[in-house]
This record gives sequence, structure tokens and C-alpha cells, in this order.
Amino acid sequence: MKLAKEKVQNLLSLKFLIPSILAVGLIPLIARVHIYDSHLEDYDWFPSAGKQADVFLFYKQWAVVVLAAICVILLLIRVNEYYEELPVRKFMIPAGIYGIMVLVSAIFGKNPLLAFAGSYEMFESALALIGYLIIAYYTYTCMVSLKHVLYFLRGSEYFILVELAIAAFQKLGLDIFSTAFWKRLITPLSLSQYIGSINITADTKSAYGTIYNVDYFSMYLGVLVPIFIALIFTEEKLWRKILNLGLCGLAVLVMSHGATSGVVGIVGATVIGLFVSLSHSKKTFIVSIIALGAAIVSSVFAISTNSTLKNKAYQALSPRGPFVKDEGIPISEDGIYTGDKNVKISMKDGRVLVFSYSVDSSSGTITFYAQDGDRQPLSMECTNEEAQTYALTDDGWTDISFGKDENAVYVNIPSNYGYDGRFPFVKASDEGDYYFVNLAGKGVKLPVDNPVEVSYVFPENILTERGHLFNRCIPLLKHHMIIGAGANCFILVYPQWEYINKQYWYAFDGAALDVKPHCYYLQLWIENGFIAFAGAMVFFFWFLVQSIRLYRRAVFKDAYAGIKEEERKEKLALARIGFGIFTGVLAYLIVVLANDSTICTAPIFWTVLGAGWGVNALVRKNLGGAEEKRPTINAKKR
Repeated sequence: MKLAKEKVQNLLSLKFLIPSILAVGLIPLIARVHIYDSHLEDYDWFPSAGKQADVFLFYKQWAVVVLAAICVILLLIRVNEYYEELPVRKFMIPAGIYGIMVLVSAIFGKNPLLAFAGSYEMFESALALIGYLIIAYYTYTCMVSLKHVLYFLRGSEYFILVELAIAAFQKLGLDIFSTAFWKRLITPLSLSQYIGSINITADTKSAYGTIYNVDYFSMYLGVLVPIFIALIFTEEKLWRKILNLGLCGLAVLVMSHGATSGVVGIVGATVIGLFVSLSHSKKTFIVSIIALGAAIVSSVFAISTNSTLKNKAYQALSPRGPFVKDEGIPISEDGIYTGDKNVKISMKDGRVLVFSYSVDSSSGTITFYAQDGDRQPLSMECTNEEAQTYALTDDGWTDISFGKDENAVYVNIPSNYGYDGRFPFVKASDEGDYYFVNLAGKGVKLPVDNPVEVSYVFPENILTERGHLFNRCIPLLKHHMIIGAGANCFILVYPQWEYINKQYWYAFDGAALDVKPHCYYLQLWIENGFIAFAGAMVFFFWFLVQSIRLYRRAVFKDAYAGIKEEERKEKLALARIGFGIFTGVLAYLIVVLANDSTICTAPIFWTVLGAGWGVNALVRKNLGGAEEKRPTINAKKR
């Protein structure tokens, strides 16, 4: 009662924003060598490679969990020590549903251990996903004035400047992770004997910073660049304007060549944001819609009538052309049978190849035996005696050849797309069963018992082969309507056992696994279930709709008529920052159409989203909307 009678209450201390600043700035910078057990070696499709190494993911995951715990403690302090009333709003209900289903899917999904601890190349545990929600809510409660918003963004900028500097040096061919000093810095003392063997694989002059890869780095910048641009027009001090302009310049430098998704996200969000602002005036909005429609129609016409432009468009979608279905693969579905005496391969054109081999124990010479489906012998000739390669010579069979790898024999059956499909086989002994050697280096019997469902919605090779993944993810959706596979468990439900198809699609680059769908929305549904997906989508859509309704007028001076210039200036600054946050959130949601959620970038997105909700509340109040109770802390403790 005594505190309630105080006439003056101080706003929330700016120091409470430090956790939010660390979520955006410090967590992405964390890099540390970690050796772990994948717990996947028992699966036929996973290599028996022993321990795995990680640099950019594991410690970020637990940093998010720790930071979320700190946020909870600080919220409890604010409630119990300072009599603060924390806001609870309707838009938090779908976010809460999402969080509950994340936990339910992790507990009752495919593998709780992987869901809570992480798996191969995926360290975004259920605890980290819940941590995002906590940090977002905490940040929302801290956005109580323009002063707090600027403190949050300015504090984050210094960390972001370091990240961009690292990426800029990488772009110039000076990767700090290739230096002995940095390797020693990120390696625990217990692993110091392995420093010389640490090699972080990345393309030359590839800018990835500490964000794992180029695609993820473009997601990182997709959120932040629109905010930098907003701050250029908001900050009053010249040096701060120059700082944000410099951050934009560095972003342009590191995003060139290889960060297409980030550029598409930023441009797409900017265009949508432009239309939002133009909708302030009905006439300009109609004119802009007509202009956009005319531009789209003319562009489509130009591309469709010009073969050069059409080829470039195909190249943009896929370097090897967008395949349709799997028509180029000559082997029929479940077309390989590994028996106890031979291997039988059925082709889509009706041919059937039956082959076996024997090895001379003294000389190591291999003899191949080939027959057609009627068990009539097929003739062959040696094409390289030293390499022990042979080619069939009968009419209709000249496309097939045999050879010997280091540990197996193989039959080569080229695809209709011009690249080889090399299928290696071994047998347990001279009289033993035949086994197919998959890309994980393990011998398996074919066909497998688990059928593969494919929905050919997308051309297979569109968006650098993402269409191939999407077509196999879509049928998985119906199996996860309530409970998902669990965080990090996509790898367990995706058809890794589609060996024939994989041999054509991935043998050329050595990839053996698909650990993520390269689409956040598919990942969200498959790993956490449709209910969690729906909750998250409502949460995101609610924010976007609210922002559109606010910023179609809040960024203009006439929205604040009849008030003092100083006050109007402050309200405009807040609205323009909010508009920048809205654009950054929208850019991220566009980019993740073709990218996954990752512990490297998601903390930034969720923290900025939480800040966006807080800024929207302030802007809504400034426009005369229903006022929210914003957190205040009295100078005196309980």
C-alpha cells in the first residue's frame, strides 16, 4: 500500500535489458570445439564413424537454456522484490500452446534423448525452443519506452559489428578459424592434442562468421539489416547514423555471392513493407499495385519469350535444371534384390539384370557373371585390366558396366540426366549373401521393408535440390498431426533408407544423410506436430497483421497531429524502429521458407520478435489505442 501511494515510480532499469542484448549479440558469437556421441551408429543409414565434432552449435544451445533460466530468475525478482505486474496478453496463448506441444513431442516422440540433448549436426533441443519463448517474453516486458528500445538495439550493435567483421575478413580470404591462434582459443585443453587436425570446412572466401554456414548467415542478416536501415533514419547523432550505415555496408559485402535467400528475404520484406506504408493513401496504393502487376507481367513475358533469360531463370532455381519426379532414374522402385547367390536389378524399361562375382583368393582377380531376366548369359569385355572394369557388349545393355572399388564391386547404371549411379555390393563370404553398400558405408539387404512415400508437388531439383526434400517431407506431415517426432529428430523419420534414389542424387557429393528439411515450416510441423505448428503460425501471423495495421499510418507525421514537436519526434522514432523490426521479422519468415530453424539464428529472431511485440504496444498507445500496463519498478524494494 505504501508503494502504491508513491507519486513517482521509476521506469524499469536499463540493466534488465542485458539478457536480451546477449541473446542477439553474444550467443551467435559462441564457438567452441565439442566432441559428442551421435547415438545413431545403430541405424543402417548412419556411418560408423565413432565420435562426432561440433564447433558452432552445442555451446550455443546450452547458452540459450542458461540465458532463459536467468530471464526467469530476473522476472521472479521483478515480481517479488519490486511488486511488478507482468503483462499477460491474448497473443501469448498460441505461443503457449506451441511451447506445450514442443515439450509433449520431445517426451513422447521418436527419441527423447536426442530431443533434449541434440543429435547429429542438430543442437536445437526442446529446452532451447522453450528458451526462445522465455527470452522473447522477457524482452517484450522490457520494451517500456523509446529509451529502452534504443538501449537494447545499441547494445546489440557492438556484438553484431564483431560478427560482421569476422565475416568480412572471411570474405576477403582471411578466415580466423584457419589460424592456429583461433583454433587454440576455441579448443578445450583436454582436446589440445587435436588442434593440428581441426579443419573447419568452408568454401574459399565464404562469409559465415560464427553462424555455421552461408545460408544461416543470410538468415541472421535478414532479421538485422532492416533494423539497421530504420536506425539510420532514427538516430540523431551523426556517428550512430554512420555506424548503422557501416553495418549495412558490411552486410552487403558479406551477402554477395552465396547468400541468395537472405537477399530474397530482405527484398521481399522491403517490398511488402513499402506497400504497407503506401496503403496510408488509397490513391498511391492503387497506383503501386498496378505498377507491380505490370512489372510482374512484363517480367514473366520477357523470360518466357527469351531463351537466354529462361535458361538463367532455370539456373537460378537449380544449377542442373529442375527435374520432374524421378523419371531420369532408370531403376524401378525397390528394383534391387540382394539374394544369397546373386543380385537382381529391375529397370523401368523392362530389363532385368542378374549378376554375381567371384574373387580369386591368390591373385585378387574378380570375375563377373551377368545374365538377363530369362537367365541368358550376357557378354562383356574388359575395359581396364588394372582397374578390373568391364562393360556389357550385348545390344541393349551397353550402358551398364562393372568394376571394383577399394572394398566392394560395383555396377554402374547411368541416369537419364547424364550422371552415373554407381551401386557397390559385397558378399559375406565366397558362398555368402550379397549386400548393398550404402552411402554410410554399411552393407544392407535390399529391398528395405519400410516403403518410401513421395509426393511430387515440386520439381525434384528446384532451389538447389530442396524440391527433392520437400517431396519426401510432405507425406510425413499426416503422421504428425498431434505429436511430432521431437526436436532434432527429423533425421529419424525422413526416409534415409531410400538408397537407390540417394545413390543418384547424392553420390556425386558424398552426402549420406538428410538431417533437416531446409524449410522451417516443414521442420516445425514434423518435429513438433501440427498443433505446435498452428500455434506458432497464429503467433507469427498475429504479429504481422498487428504491425501492418499499425505502421500503415504510424510512420507518418500526420498520425500525431496536435502534439508538441519534441513529443511527435519521439513517437515517430519509435514507430519507425517498430517498422524496421516488423520488416526484419517478415524477412526471416520469408527466408525460412527454404531454410531451417537453427540455434545460430533463431535466438536473434525470437528476441527481436519479442521486442517487436513490446514496441507495437507502445506505438499502439501513441496512436490512441487501448493502453497496456507497461512494467515499472519503484525506486524502493519490498
